[in-house]
Amino acid sequence: ITCRDWSSDVCSSDLEEARMDMDYRYINPFITSAISIIKEATGVDVKRKRVYLHKGKDSIGGVGITLALSGDIKGRVVYEFSREMTVRLASRMIKQSELNFNDKAEFIKLLESAILELGNMISGKAIGVLLENGYNCNITPPEFWYGKDVSLIPFFLLTIVIDLATPYGDFAINLSIQQKNQSLVA
Repeated sequence: ITCRDWSSDVCSSDLEEARMDMDYRYINPFITSAISIIKEATGVDVKRKRVYLHKGKDSIGGVGITLALSGDIKGRVVYEFSREMTVRLASRMIKQSELNFNDKAEFIKLLESAILELGNMISGKAIGVLLENGYNCNITPPEFWYGKDVSLIPFFLLTIVIDLATPYGDFAINLSIQQKNQSLVA
């Protein structure tokens, strides 16, 4: 992506200045990795809808994972999916046409397993690209979250929101990352 590809839901001079300082070389690997990994793992096509800046991030009532980056690039990466989309992707990943559960705990466990695996694959590929581009960085094991109003990224941090679309619904990658010695505090 380039700066002209961005739109903003939050307008302020701080966001405009931060937008100009973003290094797209560490944003693009997450976009391209999500598109290719979801296609490889599920056969589902993914298209980028929009990229914009926001302050912080709370969940809107879905399923996802959060992980941390450290090294030359530090911060948080949050993948956010609807429950319905997660079920459909999970069924594609395990090659089942339909998933039926009588137990909510069993259902959530499957969602957790599928999303953690998908997030690991996307993040691993993105980190590989970053390493190839000369950034020395690591990721923590992902943490699963489920539900509405879960605080994912503190409100005072700028977040790059990447909205992506599939035939099963939309999902988002939320990045609150910066190079060492920079800040994304809004």
